[in-house]
Amino acid sequence: MKTNNLEFESSLTVQQLGQTLNGAYSRLRATVEPVENSSNPLDTLGGSPDIAVVGMARGLVGGAWGVHAYVNDVGPHRHVELVALGDSGFSRAFNGIRNTISLGKSSEKMAQIAEDLRAADRNLRSL
Repeated sequence: MKTNNLEFESSLTVQQLGQTLNGAYSRLRATVEPVENSSNPLDTLGGSPDIAVVGMARGLVGGAWGVHAYVNDVGPHRHVELVALGDSGFSRAFNGIRNTISLGKSSEKMAQIAEDLRAADRNLRSL
């Protein structure tokens, strides 16, 4: 699985960021689910994020996309990371476009979610 990501520092609360993300995913008609916890105990050494979700949707003729969103409360601000997901070119060729996730489409949706965050937090800072 290939990925592309954006990171931000926000002055909004975890709850406000959750509401903004929920609105963005709803606007994009995504199904939102929690990110599955890893079975690797080393993955939790940095602590669990306050929000860890994935929004996904399928187009009528393929064009499926997925974007993870992570929010961590780090005291005076919140760290937000958006991760666009996509299958490798080999996987897309082997499994067909309808059964895979497009990194390009996911990156496009990630940018739209980032715009919703910028609209909600005028002090949002890219990292």
